[in-house]
Amino acid sequence: MTDRAELEKLRSAAKAVRDPTAADETVSALIAWAKEHKAERILEIGAGEGLTSCALLLETEAFLTAIELAAPLSRESRAYSPALNTGFS
Repeated sequence: MTDRAELEKLRSAAKAVRDPTAADETVSALIAWAKEHKAERILEIGAGEGLTSCALLLETEAFLTAIELAAPLSRESRAYSPALNTGFS
């Protein structure tokens, strides 16, 4: 399974249980904006499980810093990192 396919699988699973994940249109708009402006750095505050961050990392060349205060959500984002080759730490 590709990184993008894995990300879509994770986003679908997150939406089925609750919806703190960004809407598909929002993620697409963020990616388009970052590409158009050749973003070198992105800061996401309130990153949740990090699925939007993963999408941005997979689709752009930007360095991304994600901040999440809720420890369980932060642990989830680190768990996704190896599966998506995003380098979260």
